[in-house]
Amino acid sequence: TQVLFGGDINDEFRNGVRVSGGWYVDPSRYWAIGGDYYQLFDEGESFSGSTSTNAILGRPFFDIVAGRETAQLISFPALVTGDINVDTETQFRSFGIHIQADALNAPGAISQIANDCGREPRLDWLVGYRYVGLNDEIRINENLRSLTNVAQGTVNLSESFETENDFQGIELGVIREVPMGRFWFETTSRIALGTNTQKVRINGSTRLVEAGVPETFTGGLLAQRSNIGIYERDEFTVVPELSATLGFHVTPRFSLTVGYTLVYFSNVVRAGDQIDRDLNPGLIPIESDPLT
Repeated sequence: TQVLFGGDINDEFRNGVRVSGGWYVDPSRYWAIGGDYYQLFDEGESFSGSTSTNAILGRPFFDIVAGRETAQLISFPALVTGDINVDTETQFRSFGIHIQADALNAPGAISQIANDCGREPRLDWLVGYRYVGLNDEIRINENLRSLTNVAQGTVNLSESFETENDFQGIELGVIREVPMGRFWFETTSRIALGTNTQKVRINGSTRLVEAGVPETFTGGLLAQRSNIGIYERDEFTVVPELSATLGFHVTPRFSLTVGYTLVYFSNVVRAGDQIDRDLNPGLIPIESDPLT
């Protein structure tokens, strides 16, 4: 056997965008208001398999009743023909707004921004609000047709696993800025503390057409009536962030920057973690006695 799709997914490098800005609220540049938004571009992975590409194709699971590994067949000579499509998507985005104050100089000690882009070293404390969102989704669709004379018919199976993480909290941090002529170097250390609202949605349905009569049942293979539903809870979460930035002053109020940011989002729910391969085959539609 060979694993065609599964394991670690959506863990490759992805592009994104980050925009930040702010302004000083007094001529001495002691107080400032700032904000930022960043996101990774929505990307995902997908898989398609069918009888035309794989003579034998199945979805493995562990049968907890028989106590052994087995599989649901999608393609097998003289038994079943069909296809399967799996699509995954991950979304990540964040925004925040904060107030910061100079920790090295008293109010009025620093002159207003000069026309030649000259600046003074700064060490700022900041406090503000941070939102972080992380959404995951796995969608599975099957179309099967029986090749046996005993049980002729078609099966259309659809199931999905979705997770949402919505974090909101207070953010504390320190910003250190070192001027180097028209260039400047900045390091930022932040930590946000708050509540992450976690939501899990599991859906599944199976449409069976036998002798021309269609019937629809709740559940699929991995999404069964034992785990289908919507689940929600709030969890305390921390989101630390470290960043280093090198900037160039194009004008006194406009800069170009390049840098690196490391963000850690603790205590989240992911779609793949909601899938349990230990299944009771008696709950696969059409259900037999689930206790046998």
